[in-house]
Amino acid sequence: MTAPEAPPAVAAPKRRVLVPVLAVVLPVALLFGVLEGAARVREIWVPPLVVDLGQGFDPSSRLFVPDPSDASMMITNPEKTVSFQTQRFARGKPPRTLRVFALGGSSVNYLDYEFPLLAEHGVPLADVEAAVTAAEPHGVPGETLFNDHCHLNPAGNALLARTYEKEILRALGAGK
Repeated sequence: MTAPEAPPAVAAPKRRVLVPVLAVVLPVALLFGVLEGAARVREIWVPPLVVDLGQGFDPSSRLFVPDPSDASMMITNPEKTVSFQTQRFARGKPPRTLRVFALGGSSVNYLDYEFPLLAEHGVPLADVEAAVTAAEPHGVPGETLFNDHCHLNPAGNALLARTYEKEILRALGAGK
């Protein structure tokens, strides 16, 4: 009698799954590692741009700088004109006045075009400056409507909402 034949050798189930997974994952991980290393070596000669998270409020990266042709004027920093419109205004601010800087990308890009066009067609604009000046007993801006003299607090936001509401109702013919 002959000995029974041994069944064919079967690879261990773990190894059958592990080898193909490693064959895919290892080259991809190696590729990403080489790319990351190359990027870090490149940064030695070409440093990345500085990210200004304050959008111009960092003392080393101001949004507005003195105008080189007239020291009494401020202009948009030429390094910031990719993200901000070019503007020019007096460096000194008259007393009891409010300056509003709208930082909002596409929502403010064409205001200098839209405001005169709206006025030309008789579209009423809310006079926010008059509303804030009337509501602020200590001058503009003050502690009543603003935090840190530049950020509207809840009372300031409520005043703006009431001001806009009056103009919207007037435009719809429902207000006085």
